Amino acid sequence: MILQCNTDNLKGNLSFNHSLRRLNTWRVGGDAECFFKADDIDALSYFLTYCTADYPIFYLGLGSNILVRDGGIKGIVISLGYGFNWIEQHTEDTICAGAATSCAQLARFYVNRGLPGLEFMVGIPGTLGGALRMNAGAFGGEIWEYVVAIETVDRQGQRKRRLRDEVDVGYRFVDIPDDECIISGEFKRTAQIKHKVKLREQLKKYLAERNQTQPINMPSCGSVFKNLQGSSAGQLIDECGLKSYQIGDAMISEKHANFIINKGKATANDIEKLITHIQSVVVERSGVHLQPEVVIVGEQHG
Repeated sequence: MILQCNTDNLKGNLSFNHSLRRLNTWRVGGDAECFFKADDIDALSYFLTYCTADYPIFYLGLGSNILVRDGGIKGIVISLGYGFNWIEQHTEDTICAGAATSCAQLARFYVNRGLPGLEFMVGIPGTLGGALRMNAGAFGGEIWEYVVAIETVDRQGQRKRRLRDEVDVGYRFVDIPDDECIISGEFKRTAQIKHKVKLREQLKKYLAERNQTQPINMPSCGSVFKNLQGSSAGQLIDECGLKSYQIGDAMISEKHANFIINKGKATANDIEKLITHIQSVVVERSGVHLQPEVVIVGEQHG
């Protein structure tokens, strides 16, 4: 038994064998054994309190940095609902936002108040919770450069506040226990107010660059591999002549070699095979071991 409570008391949507195909940006993968979308923090805490201890839990945001395997995810998949989508000025110097807030929303919130610094987040296609979990970045900026604190909830439904200095952070790495869910972030206000028009122009510039260099009109997960110091993963893949190489309907983008697109009928297995192929070709030709940025979750078919 996954839950040890009366499901009539849950504030949120609970379902079983729930398809995850439309809940990730690659549009592939199997089902979640149990899926719960929590309306708010009280609903999440209550649900966690009554989850059977030996069932694994996976937290799903917009699904923009994951590959869900074709066999789906065993255990419990939790998504954060409307009660986690908010932004507010907390103090004169800090801004807080819920984990289901999109990165682009937070960027525009800053810009509309003349606050520079977080414009780069308009280029991150995901939610704040996922961005905080992996220290997401774009256009040379990283989200944890601006973090004051985060709030999490653990497996027992208990809330914790972690200050920036208490968390070990690196490139696409944040040392937070896997069974803790980030529910909000607190961000410092950047030092000097700038003209809103100039900041909005910067947002437009970032979006135009993204549209020009990335295959945003096709299903993908964003960057598949982590960049290396001094060189980009996309450049290494391109130098190996791998652009347009495909397995099944999974293809390396002609626009950006660090993107794998779903041409329509790709399976998660096609994509995972292509990831492995890229790694083997790049290490053979350049001696570089590319590390995936995308998180691969779930069970293989069979």
